[in-house]
Amino acid sequence: MVSKRSFLLVFFSYLLLGGLQQAEGMVAEGPVVLNTPSGRIRGERYLLADGSKGMRFLGIPYAEPPVGPLRFAAPVQKRPWGNKTLDAREFGPMCHQPIENDAWDTVQSEVNLDALEHHLRKLLKVELGGEMYEEEEERLQDEVRKTGEAKRREEEGHGRNNTRKTKLYMKLKSMREYEMSEDCLTLNIYTPILEGGRRRGGGERGRGRGVNASLPLLLYIHGGSFYSNGGRIYPGEKLASLGVVVVTINYRLGPFGFLSTGDSAARGNWGLLDQHLALVWIRRHARYFGAATNNLLLMGNSAGAASVLLHLVSPLSRGLFNRAVALSGCSLAPWSLQTRPLYFARRLAGDVGCPLQPPRELVACLRTTSADHINEVYGEKNVQDGLWLAFAPVVEGENVGGAFLPWTPREALEGGRVARIPLLMTLTRDEVSIWFRNRPDNISLGDAEKWMDMLMRQKYPQLHPSSLPSVMHAIRAAYLYTLGYHPNLMVPIKTISDLISDLGLRVPCVEEAGILSQWTTLYLAEFSYASPDDVRVGNQKWIGSYHESDLQFVFGLPFLGLVNTLRGPQDTSVAATLMRILITFAKSGVPEVGEGVKWPVYNQTHPVHLQLDANLTLGHNLVHHRLCFWKRLVPLLTRWPIKPPKDDPSTAPSLTPALTPTLALTFTLTTLLFILLLHESPT
Repeated sequence: MVSKRSFLLVFFSYLLLGGLQQAEGMVAEGPVVLNTPSGRIRGERYLLADGSKGMRFLGIPYAEPPVGPLRFAAPVQKRPWGNKTLDAREFGPMCHQPIENDAWDTVQSEVNLDALEHHLRKLLKVELGGEMYEEEEERLQDEVRKTGEAKRREEEGHGRNNTRKTKLYMKLKSMREYEMSEDCLTLNIYTPILEGGRRRGGGERGRGRGVNASLPLLLYIHGGSFYSNGGRIYPGEKLASLGVVVVTINYRLGPFGFLSTGDSAARGNWGLLDQHLALVWIRRHARYFGAATNNLLLMGNSAGAASVLLHLVSPLSRGLFNRAVALSGCSLAPWSLQTRPLYFARRLAGDVGCPLQPPRELVACLRTTSADHINEVYGEKNVQDGLWLAFAPVVEGENVGGAFLPWTPREALEGGRVARIPLLMTLTRDEVSIWFRNRPDNISLGDAEKWMDMLMRQKYPQLHPSSLPSVMHAIRAAYLYTLGYHPNLMVPIKTISDLISDLGLRVPCVEEAGILSQWTTLYLAEFSYASPDDVRVGNQKWIGSYHESDLQFVFGLPFLGLVNTLRGPQDTSVAATLMRILITFAKSGVPEVGEGVKWPVYNQTHPVHLQLDANLTLGHNLVHHRLCFWKRLVPLLTRWPIKPPKDDPSTAPSLTPALTPTLALTFTLTTLLFILLLHESPT
């Protein structure tokens, strides 16, 4: 006689079948349990569409929930969970971020599967009269997977056209579709098949054999302007199947991660300290997942790349990693630091009804304000500071004990206070072009001029009114008037995206690469491949090689069998190349390119970079003409009177006295004429 409890478990396993299909479209091949210093962790084996296999462990907490007194405070490492087995087969919640955000993710169904599963589990607990036992939870999961496998085999037996449920496609998802929580400090670990990982039928309660801990470890820090995204967006299954342990993490975002009053009331950099704790946690647990503790590659994109380079100069992170990769981001980018944090802390406090001063009362009030209310108000009013970000890393100062950033990144870089480890930096050719995907391809010359003038006012808010027009004219000449000048001229919107890309990414990051090359071995690359089959671009092919387009290949998405994007042979070839570069760099600190190309080290006397396209080539002087423009010419226009181009100003008289408006205009017009005569060289 089947008990009611057993019947309910089997019945609900069938209902949960859809809810437990994995977002990455893989076939789950059964649970696996590892022993770790924190306790037992149950993950699962997986099989990808191309036959690759691996193991994954999702939603592992590395810190205590940062709530109550731990909001706006350094994270505390998660306590071990004792004899309990942590079920790590589902992602944890995303950290709070504006719900208006969206993200491209891989999906299998239009149904919100996570919400469906959560709802059905609640119903089951009600029917059972309480929580499930651990054995019942395990049995439920196994029944779901058995049912799923049987259904998949049945559909395959009826032909390819009946296997729709196992197919994957890429979709732009709203953050409203994800669960969010302040208790979000989790990480996801992806590994190859580990010898010693125990299947459920192989003595799960026993100690089990130790795994061979020799694999390189890659910890990825996601981007998103320090206020969006999460580790789950970046699937590590394919990369891990090639012989590396991949870790993706969540860290606190927006005000939860970066609110600062500039003093001891709230020092800030909470999100960076979360990343630091994740590094400490994974080093302690690395060998239990097959990774060598002394071989950790820290990689990030955009704000994550800026984070990587901030860890490179932070005394707190020294010795925690021995290789680094920064993709489309750097610590010298103007958005990577917030220089007036108290202003934005007060603005947020005022918007949610908290006192503006003193700082301790402001912070105390914000700690007791609901996270949802803070998140809603922040998303509506406080995300950006002109061109830059309202909540971002801050410099705590040399006199602050245990500071993550005692100095500005520039001070640290120029003073050589950096970790001397191999470093790989990349940019994409077209960077922020993707931000304009929903705008017209062309705008009028007048609108383009207004755009550029607005950007210059935001970049130079303190510039004297007599100098700002000179800068505006120079920018127009360098970016607009090379296309010609006519009142009815239509200008490609990409002209504006090129300007923003140069200001926010390409120029500061190439400058940073030059400084870093004085202290460490550095490899520089430009990703210029643009897939003809990219759903994110659609018909707007001018978007080209956009910001984060390289991540689709870094994480091997063309190998996941996506049905609506990245299906061409060149896509898989480029992905294979990027993954090979990363894995060889993780293993030895020297990237192996293949195709008979040797990637030279980058420095200021030999500024050579790798051009990452369908065919690999070497290039020289990446962005140098723009770097000279922004770092040599534009600063001259912001300072009056202008000095002659001599190192020693005493060797020649300066322009005397301060320029009159007529002379200033003459100089500006001469400069514009000179720029117009130049042909823009390729980057």
